Parts: sequence; C-alpha cells; structure tokens
Amino acid sequence: MATSTSTSIIQLLTHEIQAGIRRAAEANQLGALTSDQLGQITIVVEIPNDLTYGDYACPSALAMARLCRQSPAQIAQTIAEAFALPDVEVSVAGKGFINFRLGPAFLDQRLQELLDLGDDYGRTQTAQPEKILLEFVSANPTGFLHVGHGRWAAVGSTLANLLTWTGHHVDKEFYINDAGNQMQLLGKSLQARMKQAQGESAALPEGGYEGTVMIDMAQHLLQDVEQGSVAMPTTLQEFTDYAYQSFLKIHRDTLHQFQTDFEQWFSERRLHALDPQTHQ
Repeated sequence: MATSTSTSIIQLLTHEIQAGIRRAAEANQLGALTSDQLGQITIVVEIPNDLTYGDYACPSALAMARLCRQSPAQIAQTIAEAFALPDVEVSVAGKGFINFRLGPAFLDQRLQELLDLGDDYGRTQTAQPEKILLEFVSANPTGFLHVGHGRWAAVGSTLANLLTWTGHHVDKEFYINDAGNQMQLLGKSLQARMKQAQGESAALPEGGYEGTVMIDMAQHLLQDVEQGSVAMPTTLQEFTDYAYQSFLKIHRDTLHQFQTDFEQWFSERRLHALDPQTHQ
C-alpha cells in the first residue's frame, strides 16, 4: 500500500515497466538479454526536471545496453511498445529516456483508490515487520515533567506512530528511575514537610527536595488522611511510596493529556537486588 500519490504511481509504473521488459525478453526483443538476467536490471522511475517531456521518466534503458547489446534508444523503444498501462501516454526521448504522461482516466482511478483507503491512507506494510521496544521520556518520579520531557515525548510518540504505521509491532516503555538515594531523599523530604504541616519542627535532609512542591504534597497527604483514602504514613518507606506514586500519577496524567501513552511502565527497582517489598 502506498504512502502518497507520487509513490503509488511510481510503484505502479515500475511494476508495469518490469512486466514489459519481461514480456519483451521472452519474445527475444531485447537482444542478448536472457530471463536469468532480469534480476540484474534496476528500474528507476522519477519526476523529470522538465515536465514538458512528461509527468514521469525512466532512464533504465541506458543501463541495460550492456546486457542487451543494443542501443539505449532501441531498448527504450522496445520497452515503450511493451508497456500496457491504460490511459498512460509513453514516448521515447533523447538517447534512451522513456517518458510517461498520465491521462485523466488514469488519474481519476488513482484518486478514487486514495479516497477508498479512508483512514488507512498512508499506511504501509513492511516486508519484514519487527517487534520493537521503544523507551523514551523516563523521567525521575521526584518532580514534575519539564519542557525537555515534552520534547522527548513528542519525538518518541511520533517515532512509535511511524513505526506502527509501517507495519511494525511497537511497545512504548517508560523506564521509571525509582531506585537509589534519590527516592530516599524524596521520602525524607515529604516526611519533614509533613511534620512541619502538623506544627512540628523538622529540617529537610541534606540534598533534599526544596521548593513548594513537597509542601503542597504534604497538604494533599493530610487531606487524603482526613478523607480516609490513605492511612497516615508511619515509616520512611511509606512516605517514599506516597510521594513516588503521587509523582508517577502526575506523569501518567500529564503524558496522557499530551497524547502519549505507554504500554509498559518498567520499574528500575526490578533490576536491583533490593528488598522485595520495594519492588513495584
């Protein structure tokens, strides 16, 4: 299936030129060319710089002279006479160029084929589809997404769409960087902000997460506890998990609004020999 009008027509012309060469070779009209040598011929169909010659042109007769032991002009004439696509005018110019001019009926048929494709217009099917795991964005679950993450989401999701559109099976993966000291600092920062929100004196850990984000999260945690949707955390791990899951949800929701959804959210902690209770 074609990706555009031009590509579709080029493929169609290429196929018919190949068929015409095969018919002419079988009829011994192309000099010394044998059926076994057909695979050595590369058909090139292109849009000419000067459209007064035609809509498309094929210079392949020039490269066939050695195999056929004929002049390119003679080869081009033989191919032109063997060409059998309706409502396409074929002519030979110069030293062996084959020119094609597309007629109204031919163009009407091509246009109708495109209209019939509907939502599948532009979809192609690769000869060797692959299973592809595409990992992108993969932000730390310790804060909000920034403009750079948006750029990566745009590029990654576009690439995934293009690969899927061309027949590949694509799984999009968000690699969650949820292992290491950063997660401990996240939990300790929320724990400190929670104590402050409850009127207690508490300092952020060295290297902790400053700014208003953890203050706001502590207020949300208090509301959740008051509403009974979560239990009051009592351990560092519980504070860490709350902050972690909160940021992860923000990432999911933000990316979904950006029309970027992932089939897999892979936790880095699964790759480390940590306490099984910390695995997602």
